[in-house]
Amino acid sequence: MLAIKIDKPDIERRLKEYAKVHKKPIDDLISEAIQLFLDSQKEKLKYSKKDPLKHLQKIEYEYNEELCDETALTHIQNSAEFVHNLRRKKV
Repeated sequence: MLAIKIDKPDIERRLKEYAKVHKKPIDDLISEAIQLFLDSQKEKLKYSKKDPLKHLQKIEYEYNEELCDETALTHIQNSAEFVHNLRRKKV
């Protein structure tokens, strides 16, 4: 059992009017409101992050001179920044 003290007359009046309109005891209305609040707190999205190193799959290709252009990507100084900029352009 839990006792709730309401100090504000406006809230008390509105609560009594609400209970009267819905023809329910105030205790039941407050219990339902608290239950809804507690249930809404449980609905947060829970997920586990996977470790990328454990799920890493290395792909290796045989070198083929016909498919490779040696000068195509030589202008890239920072590969991470280059990929970041490419992704930003697509979006």
